[in-house]
This record gives sequence, C-alpha cells and structure tokens, in this order.
Amino acid sequence: MPLDAVFAGDEFASLSSRPLSGVVDRGSAEATLLAALGEPVPVRVNASRLRELVGDMEGLAIVAEDMRSYTKLKELNARNATLLDDKRILLAEVHHGIKSNMSTIRAVLNLQMESTRYERARETLADAGSRVVIVIRDDGPGIPSSFDFGESTGFGLTMTRAMTDRLGGSLSASGENGTK
Repeated sequence: MPLDAVFAGDEFASLSSRPLSGVVDRGSAEATLLAALGEPVPVRVNASRLRELVGDMEGLAIVAEDMRSYTKLKELNARNATLLDDKRILLAEVHHGIKSNMSTIRAVLNLQMESTRYERARETLADAGSRVVIVIRDDGPGIPSSFDFGESTGFGLTMTRAMTDRLGGSLSASGENGTK
C-alpha cells in the first residue's frame, strides 16, 4: 500500500521522500493518519532509513505517534489560559471596586466629621478616616514626567482632584513600573 494512501499532509510527503532519496537518514513531521473507518487521526511521524550491512538502503521504518491526547492537552491549556486571563480581569475589577468603596467611606467619614459639633466624635471620625489609605496603581507604561495634574480636564482625574481636595489630601504620581 502506498504511504500517501495511509498518511496525508505536505510535511509527511517531504519527510518520506528525504530518507528515500538518501538526503537524510531520519526525520519527523506532523501528518494525518487516514483511517479506513472513523475520523482521520493527527499523528507525529518518525521515519528512519534502514540500511544493509554494506550501507545500501534496504527500506524505510515509519513510526506514527497518536497526537490526539497532545492536541486535546493544547486545547485545554489554551482554555485555561483564557480562563486565567478572565480571572485576572475580574480580580482587577474587584480591586478597583474595593478602592472606590474605600474612597467613598473616607469621604463619608470626613463629611460626617465636618458636620458634627462634638469634639470627641470628630476625633473618632478623623481617626477612622486616617486608617483608610488609598493607593491606585496600574502596570501600564507609566505617566510621563511632564504630565500636569492641574491641567488635565479628564473626568476621572477631575473627580480624583475634587475628592482629594475635599478630603484635605494630596495627589502625587510615580511613573516607575506603571503609574502609582
């Protein structure tokens, strides 16, 4: 039975012709095993030229390894990588939500502190507000050193400046390993 009736694929055609022509003694390639019944099977084919004792070519040994489990493993790894990326995005969103909630808590504490006339209550609210630390980071290329917070008209930074002013805080940035 001719080999091209059993295996399909350009790589296999090239692989089988090299040892037969005497160019190389062995090689391997991916191919498809053409099953008489059922689906074609992806295989890794190893071919080696067989020689007689005097060195003349006697034949060609071909071993085919079923790659279905390897192909399935590659598919599972790709799926897992996608799921991991989804989880990282979700974690970043949760992290952002927590930071946003912490900022809101601090703002509410400060508003309450400003509206009460009892000194002990003000001290307690100030103490609680000081325990809320807000640091926002990303892992992008970083903010340019020439960036001016006061000149930015973007909504997010405008809100950040207003909240910082309201809380009596300060706004600064570091551009090393992303923006912080």
